[in-house]
Amino acid sequence: MSTLSRTGLKLCCLALLLWPGVTGAADPTPGPGFINNAALIPKYEPDDKVQMEGMSPDWVKTLVMAQFRIETATPEGIFASATKVLDHYAEMGVNGLWINPVYERDPAKRATGFNGYGNFGPHTIDPALTGTTDRDKSFAEVKTFVNEAHQRNIRVIFDIIVWGVGKGSPLLDQQKEFFFFNGARKEVWSGWAFNWQVPEMREWFVSAAVDFINRTGADGFRVDLDPTITGYGVFEEVRKRLYAQGKKVIIISEGQNVRKGVYDFEQGGVGMEREPNFDDPKWQDIFLEETLDYYLRHSISDSIKTGKGVGIVSLQQANEGGKFRFYTYNPISHDHIHPVINGSRLKMAYPMIFAPYIPMWFIGEEWNNPKRLTAGTGAMYYNTIDWATRDLPANRGFYEDVKKFLRIRRSHPEIFECFPENHREANLVKVEAEGNSLESYARFRNGKAVIVVPNNSAAEKTFRVHLPFEAMGVDSTKGGKITDLLDEKRIVERDASAPTTFQASVQPDSVGVYLVEQSSEAF
Repeated sequence: MSTLSRTGLKLCCLALLLWPGVTGAADPTPGPGFINNAALIPKYEPDDKVQMEGMSPDWVKTLVMAQFRIETATPEGIFASATKVLDHYAEMGVNGLWINPVYERDPAKRATGFNGYGNFGPHTIDPALTGTTDRDKSFAEVKTFVNEAHQRNIRVIFDIIVWGVGKGSPLLDQQKEFFFFNGARKEVWSGWAFNWQVPEMREWFVSAAVDFINRTGADGFRVDLDPTITGYGVFEEVRKRLYAQGKKVIIISEGQNVRKGVYDFEQGGVGMEREPNFDDPKWQDIFLEETLDYYLRHSISDSIKTGKGVGIVSLQQANEGGKFRFYTYNPISHDHIHPVINGSRLKMAYPMIFAPYIPMWFIGEEWNNPKRLTAGTGAMYYNTIDWATRDLPANRGFYEDVKKFLRIRRSHPEIFECFPENHREANLVKVEAEGNSLESYARFRNGKAVIVVPNNSAAEKTFRVHLPFEAMGVDSTKGGKITDLLDEKRIVERDASAPTTFQASVQPDSVGVYLVEQSSEAF
């Protein structure tokens, strides 16, 4: 039995730890025998030390991202308590956090008010998250949280909302002209829409966005609904002004886009081959099926090489898909109504952690946080995070294995942080594994390769894996070794009758991960 499959058994015997001051919640600091990847996270550098790589800061290629909502991530639901969540993600090796909206909203609609996606404007902070109605003090509280993240080498990206404001916003009276279309307001999303054709409104919004970054020290925005609402000009100006101040932020769009020097990447990069039909009541289920299981139904190597299923649909249809640098693999987001990883090591590792994408998932998927939503609050951002469930033996075993996968990714940055300008040229090649219905692949660079062998079945399987030395850039004449990265660095024996193959025994619903290295010894 491999170390991977023994993890849960080992952890059954470990004492559960308490999170100080929070009844029934787990301590985010790893206990004895637990993996801690914090030391492997690339060091946070201030903007004057950050190098630009094309349109993006150099740290983008290191990102592993999770998303969460301040209100539901801790029992207290405030910024001060969310520093404990930072410890959790530092332990994992996650260095990018996407924070759902933190702007002021109608208190009467807090439980069902679009999670702040219906708010009073980007110049506000919700007092419920900071404990003060003093706006300057609220911004200072957010900055403290961001500083705490930076001390842990974590970048923080905040949602910003462009469609309009909630109906209770004071802005509706203070800046009436921002909301009028031919003399009348336009209702949308249970609020009032911004009129982006009003120059004063555009200037106000750009200034508010720049001010938010200046006051909080945040590392960028995820722009809700864009580029559908504002196009590219608004955040082109936001980026331009911030860069003129030396602030090297990133801008992430919700919708797929053609970048234009504005958006570094979009929220969901893989799986959509046709535009979603929002009139279909089952569109979310269709979306999840197409994205989450895309590489369980399609060849990952063919997809990357041709751009099929990667990036904006219109470019795919023109045979131009997948040609930008960065794409995400994001199986679940705040809008979705069901957890989707559900403790599957295969779904966490194969298409996301080891593939040439920026991993991005919603909080709790890394340990199978339970869904406990009340009626009328279907989206995942309303689901309270139950930290005590993280230390249930099966969940803790899964969580430790996810950290093990991330440790491999972090331990080989030369391979996993390699993002060519054209994603179709990603360092991934198909690997033949006899008897496997799901494609194996190798990530490679500089005479080394990491081979990922999936097992999409309910039983342990053994596959004969063929080593594509030339395609991986590994010189077989120079020899080397093969190491099982999930089993305490066990050296893998090659098949005596076929020295370019080896046997990979892979646990059910999981992956095997093997390092192939050149050396002076003969293969």
